Amino acid sequence: MGTSQRLSASIAILVDKSTAPLVKDHGTLSVGRAQYIIIQAPKGGILTIVNIYTPNSSNDRAPLWRKLSQADLASDNYIVGGDFNHAEGKNRGEASGESRMLRREAAAWH
Repeated sequence: MGTSQRLSASIAILVDKSTAPLVKDHGTLSVGRAQYIIIQAPKGGILTIVNIYTPNSSNDRAPLWRKLSQADLASDNYIVGGDFNHAEGKNRGEASGESRMLRREAAAWH
């Protein structure tokens, strides 16, 4: 299936069968772009894992960053990973490159 393109632009979070009973919630934040799972730790605490696959275009990424920042995922701890397709400049808050579009994206990212 991996070579058939049926899975292109899709995402998944895979957990071990021993972790599956600890998953308390899961969902999609943006179809094909962002999803989450919430895990109740055996000794207390809640962990939220967010998996992101952003578009290649800066113009398309900025709205996704804004949408994710508005997600209501209260948790004790977070892990955010995936393919961000984003490079931040050497000065925090500046996107790599000089275009206004990239600066808007950097603002949404932060």
